[in-house]
Amino acid sequence: MMIGITSIGAYLPRYRISEKMINEAWGRPGGRSERTVGYFDEDSLTMGISAIYTCLKDHEIEKIEGLSFSSTTSPFKEKLASTTMSMILNLPPETRTFDIGNSLRSGTSALLSAYDSVKSGSLKRVLVVASECGRLEVPGGMNEGLWGDGACAMEVSEEGALLNILGYLSYSDELSHFWRRSEDRYIQSEDVRFPQIMGYARIMESAIDGLFKKFKCQPKDFAKVVIDAPDGRSHQGLMRRFGFDLKTQVQDLMHSSIGSLGTAHPFIMLAAALEGLKPKDKVLWGSYGDGCDLFIVEAGEKVIDYQRGSPFKSMINNREMISTYTKYLSFKKVLAGEEPDYYSSISGLLRERDRFSRFIGGKCKVCGYITTLALRVCPECRKKDQFENIKLSRKGTIYTFTQEWYYPSPEPPTTLAVVDLESGGRVYCQMTDCSDPTRVKIGMPVEMTLRKYHEALNLPHYYWKCKPVLA
Repeated sequence: MMIGITSIGAYLPRYRISEKMINEAWGRPGGRSERTVGYFDEDSLTMGISAIYTCLKDHEIEKIEGLSFSSTTSPFKEKLASTTMSMILNLPPETRTFDIGNSLRSGTSALLSAYDSVKSGSLKRVLVVASECGRLEVPGGMNEGLWGDGACAMEVSEEGALLNILGYLSYSDELSHFWRRSEDRYIQSEDVRFPQIMGYARIMESAIDGLFKKFKCQPKDFAKVVIDAPDGRSHQGLMRRFGFDLKTQVQDLMHSSIGSLGTAHPFIMLAAALEGLKPKDKVLWGSYGDGCDLFIVEAGEKVIDYQRGSPFKSMINNREMISTYTKYLSFKKVLAGEEPDYYSSISGLLRERDRFSRFIGGKCKVCGYITTLALRVCPECRKKDQFENIKLSRKGTIYTFTQEWYYPSPEPPTTLAVVDLESGGRVYCQMTDCSDPTRVKIGMPVEMTLRKYHEALNLPHYYWKCKPVLA
């Protein structure tokens, strides 16, 4: 059976900032685009988890044997984010985890590694996650309105491919287009035209020519061309040079609607392109950064099912504009606000990780009572030490809530909710992704989402919050 991408799931944060708002803050006219902005409690790890849950159902996640995480904005410089994610997903400790970063094509590099692992037989199912949150331009810089946040997850396997991988070419070329040193917070770049011509145009033309010669194909063989680019002008120039039809063959870059999502962007573009494919359609797909990775993929029969159930269009449409430029800067911690002094401990995190990270509760083997707390005695039947671990439902409704205006937050008030979970059990948590406190109602449907709770010991601490279920 042919190896391919068996499932794709994307995650786009709900919030957007307009180019016009950024320009107005700096006294500049114009601006018609917008880009995604992660909420103040999101990072590339939490977005990756959200993308995984969009990609696979819980019973499918349990079968994963390898997990890779690709990002230039990992919350850690010396720690595997993929191992943290594996623990949150409750994967077995034998799961192979690895991070690939430092390049905008690290996601496709991880996909190549996953493909080789499945082809060799060392792994059967590998989850490849590409995620970005917090690629920043210096405030007032020319690209401040371009860099967006988002994530995508893909499963690579032999079982029922959504997209069969027919061939690939990896091309390495050293040219400093965009970069950040380890001590830099903001993206660096040089003169615009030189890297466009001697970087993107030269590298991509050479690589595409090489792919066409290697696999004896030509532009008319592809129903869709899904290739990332640093800007629209370079992208259209490349497409025209190869004779691709801009209206029927070329996938939109989406820079004007969501921005450029770094490592995740070629994955997001492919997820969007799937909406219009038919079985047997061939796609030329690729990423750019320190060279490029190019793939020839073919749509399988599962593409019809994907189109019926894909939430991608709703992610694009369900958006909320950030109200002020200052709020955006506070979300990204460019402007520091008041923060409480948190206490934590590594031993405490290890002891409580089933509840805090894995979202595991207890079910009484005698009466079936479900609790989200670490109990020994069942409150219902009073039996002792009869609890078994169960994975709690991530959907529920608000039983009651309160709103705290004095808790330090970039977007007050902080809503504290008691949520009745669908499968049973009741959890007390913060609410997120709800900028309008008047929308919160008793009985409101919510879903649980992993978010940053606070930072202590110079570590991000993650916990589950509830967020409104979008219509």
